[in-house]
Amino acid sequence: MSPVLERSLRVDDVTIAVHSRGGSAPGGSCALVLHGFTGCGRSMRVLDPAFAGGDAVHYLDLIGHGDSDAPAELAPYTMQRCTAQLLGVLEALEARRVHLVGYSMGGRAALSLAVAHPERIASRILGMGDVLSLVEKAEAAFDKDQARNMEEKLRKQSFTFDDFATQLQAVKKMGPLDQLLGMIPGAGKALQGQQIDEGALGQVEAIISSMTRAERTRPQILNGSR
Repeated sequence: MSPVLERSLRVDDVTIAVHSRGGSAPGGSCALVLHGFTGCGRSMRVLDPAFAGGDAVHYLDLIGHGDSDAPAELAPYTMQRCTAQLLGVLEALEARRVHLVGYSMGGRAALSLAVAHPERIASRILGMGDVLSLVEKAEAAFDKDQARNMEEKLRKQSFTFDDFATQLQAVKKMGPLDQLLGMIPGAGKALQGQQIDEGALGQVEAIISSMTRAERTRPQILNGSR
């Protein structure tokens, strides 16, 4: 296993400590490992065996942790500034694409970076699927106010079959089911080789359409004869 390279990078007016193992050519890919609230980069090096023989891996000390700066002012600790610091680290490392691994607070920082700069994230994040692409499709298909209304109905247990039909229509707008399922972590592998029935949603919609308004609003009145 290659030795660990300890270095300090000056980004966003703070110094961030980076513990690197392995090498990658400028413009290549690497893994960026972010620790939790009480940890540091060194504490995450228990993951070394998982990266053996792969791309370079960089364990960071997030601001205020390990050997990184711990400013007295609060501004550098915001998630926006933390994201800027992570981006600065990637630029200093000349890493064009990155596999993110985050634990606890580090997971939140990783997600913030992925949302702010999706073009810098590898299309597959350690087998986690195209989660960001799925989120983008959902945001485009679902109206935010309508989504809040649906959430409220679910909380109050007043969700009806009319609401369910509306949700089905939104899901259909997101694209083919097999593509959507492939974006869910682990689903692509689990469903490999299986045929997805695209007509199933249409059959469910037909059943809902055959119900009376009262039945769609109060499904408990349905009985076996219906």
